[in-house]
Amino acid sequence: MNEIGEDKIFIRKMKDVDEDYNLILKWYKNPKVADYFDPIIKTKEEA
Repeated sequence: MNEIGEDKIFIRKMKDVDEDYNLILKWYKNPKVADYFDPIIKTKEEA
């Protein structure tokens, strides 16, 4: 894990587990983040 700056931001590789997929989906659905992605990423159920 890499630590960046004073705010203690950690970067690591995404694991192939539901917890990580749910976290990245939550991040993508944040309106401030979603503005940078086209099209909006959806879950399997929403597709």
